Amino acid sequence: DKFDANFFGISPEEALCIDPQQRFFLRIAWEAIEDAGLAASIFGSDTGVYIGYPEEKYLQILRHVNKESALGTHPPFTATRLSYHLDLRGPAFLVNAACSSSLLAAHLACEGLRNGDCKTAIAGGVSIDCLPLCIKTNIWNLAGFVKQGAKCRPFDENSQHMVIGEGCAAVVLKPLQDAIDDANHIYGVICSSGANQNGLTNGLSAPHPRGQCDLLVSSWKKAEIDPRQIEYFEAHGSGTKLGDTIELTAIQMAFDRFKAKKAQINNSNKACLGSVKANFGDLGEGA
Repeated sequence: DKFDANFFGISPEEALCIDPQQRFFLRIAWEAIEDAGLAASIFGSDTGVYIGYPEEKYLQILRHVNKESALGTHPPFTATRLSYHLDLRGPAFLVNAACSSSLLAAHLACEGLRNGDCKTAIAGGVSIDCLPLCIKTNIWNLAGFVKQGAKCRPFDENSQHMVIGEGCAAVVLKPLQDAIDDANHIYGVICSSGANQNGLTNGLSAPHPRGQCDLLVSSWKKAEIDPRQIEYFEAHGSGTKLGDTIELTAIQMAFDRFKAKKAQINNSNKACLGSVKANFGDLGEGA
């Protein structure tokens, strides 16, 4: 799988016992570190690791179970492994909030930076399923969210099912002024972030517009953003009729709370709405 075990000080034999998700995140995190211009200074630094991570399945297909495979497939060691091999001294842990996992990891990383838990943070998510999606015990199959041959069509009136993808992503986060002073590569600024839950609504797994609306409004207020300035809105856009309808309702409710009607969002009287899931599918905890 093109994993350079020697680069991370891991023997080829041990690497075979490590969950591909751990291997994949190690590689992608290092790419993010290099791209940020921190390859020479990251070792021994006060850097935190925050990862959205799914349940472990790799152990189920290994022929031999030993100490290395037990450690290599234990989810919490994903964050610990990156900190260990790069000598990172900040917090290191996983979060699992289903499709919100990687965004929640980024939110917690931002909070860690604000609270002084670390000076730099690596945040991201990964999801690689080693078992076939079609097996009867797969949660997406049991819930009826997926279907063989389905296409991901966010916000399309003919869309009915999710399309599950696999992938991994990582970003390096620092306070803006620190990143400027250190001449790091800056791709964007997180003005605010937040997290909440629906509470008691119409179903354990069903989204609810009230909760989504509350979170949008809260985040906009913290960032001191006027919704009328928004020109592009990247949505969750799962591709299910129920989920997409609820999300659209929540977005409209949030704009309405600011007395900014959909047709008055920006100077061009138009805001674009999109979802990258149309390209990659739903990456679960790596979304």
